[in-house]
Amino acid sequence: MKNQTKSETKIGARLLLCRETLKRGVPVADVAEDLGITREYLYAIEGDAKQPSYDLLTRIVTYYSTSFDYLFGHKEEKLPDGTKEIVQMMQDMSARARSELQAIVQAVYQEDLKWRQYEFGVDAMENAFGPDFNEKLKNRLAFLIARLGSEDAALAHIRDSILAEENG
Repeated sequence: MKNQTKSETKIGARLLLCRETLKRGVPVADVAEDLGITREYLYAIEGDAKQPSYDLLTRIVTYYSTSFDYLFGHKEEKLPDGTKEIVQMMQDMSARARSELQAIVQAVYQEDLKWRQYEFGVDAMENAFGPDFNEKLKNRLAFLIARLGSEDAALAHIRDSILAEENG
């Protein structure tokens, strides 16, 4: 096993970089509160005067959407294409514009999450009911649209049926 030098185990500089790039404009006190620590303790960790617990490291990794490997310097993060440019543009924006952009990104993220959950659900159903499940589902939806007169009515019928089943 490779012997680590003291400098290889320091995570403070990487935490500071995460905070300054990913949470720019967010007050340090808010970041600390979100992590469940004091502002002073966050500064101590960033200055390598304190080492965070495993539990706190886990919260940090989640909060900054990073990895343990990145924090400990074992690998560089591969950011999606365009991320650095987007961060730079956001840094140049007014607080109002950043807030509006954050709301837009959050809405797009929620729609993407719904779509990924839908795709996961269809895959799970195909695994459970066979490869022609998707075709059966399309046929059932087409039948309901024809019967009820619109896609909205068919989807409302499906939603109401699911809610009735959940409520017993």
